Amino acid sequence: MEIPTLSEEEKWEMMREIFVLNKQVDIGFIMQMGAEKMSEYAEMTSQQYADMLRAQGKDDAIGFAMSEAIVRKNLMGSDVEVDGNPGEATLNLKRDGFLMTAINLIKKGLLPISKEEFQRGCIEGYFRPRAEKLGLELDVEYTDEGYRIKISKK
Repeated sequence: MEIPTLSEEEKWEMMREIFVLNKQVDIGFIMQMGAEKMSEYAEMTSQQYADMLRAQGKDDAIGFAMSEAIVRKNLMGSDVEVDGNPGEATLNLKRDGFLMTAINLIKKGLLPISKEEFQRGCIEGYFRPRAEKLGLELDVEYTDEGYRIKISKK
C-alpha cells in the first residue's frame, strides 16, 4: 500500500493536533495530582527552557521572541512577526497555529476547555513562567487568532 505524502499544511495540522491533545492530557493528569505537582511541573519545564535559551545566547527579549517565532512559523505553520531589540521586543502571533488547532478541537468536542481558557493557559502556563526565568516580563493582548506579546527586561 502506498503511503501518502502530506502537504506542508497537512503536516503542520497533524503535528499541532498531536501536540495540543497530548499536552492537554499531560496537564490534566498532572492537575489530578494537585496544584503543588502542577507548580512543580511548571517550574521544571520553565527552568529547562530558560537554560536552553541561555545556552543558545537567546536569553534577552529579542532572543526569546525569535526563538518562539522560528518554532511556531517553521514547525507549526503560524503567521508570526517579531520586532524589537534585546531590551524590548514584540512577538505578534497574528494567527497562532496552536490556538487555531485548539479552536478546531474544541468545536469537534475533543478539547474540553474554552478558547479563552486555552489562551490563558498558553500565556500563564507557558510564556510567562519561561519569560520570568529569564528576567523578562510580558504585556499580552489577546486576539481572535493569537496574541500580541510585548517582552521586556524587568
